[in-house]
Amino acid sequence: VLDLMVHDLDLVLSWGGEVRSFEARGLCFAGRRVDAAWVRLHMSSGLEAELVASRVADRVERIIEIQESSGIITTLDLSMGQARRQGKLLDAVDGRDALAAQWGAFVEEVQGQKAQNQDQNLRNVLWAERIGEAIRRR
Repeated sequence: VLDLMVHDLDLVLSWGGEVRSFEARGLCFAGRRVDAAWVRLHMSSGLEAELVASRVADRVERIIEIQESSGIITTLDLSMGQARRQGKLLDAVDGRDALAAQWGAFVEEVQGQKAQNQDQNLRNVLWAERIGEAIRRR
């Protein structure tokens, strides 16, 4: 949760307002550490987000799918830097790996080259820890 899901939490917490409630589960395949985690967040804005993070999956994917109440589906592929709406590639594509860009911004912050929103970063880590604790209690 802290190493993979925290990045998705950053996006959802920025989009959806406050977390009203959440459910979380995890699986351990090799020992006592959680190898795969699932969480569903219910946000004050009405957004519901389901996040999955796995360190043992067959392939690396960084996909966020958003379904609007109108039925329109937007898919963000964070590893390819692409967005599709109803399957059609959108023009505003920068082609960068979003996780690599986020990591680069973190390194710049640590080195004092760039100021980040520390309150937002702390919020993300606290939610990741809260989700991890909920998984461990199960």
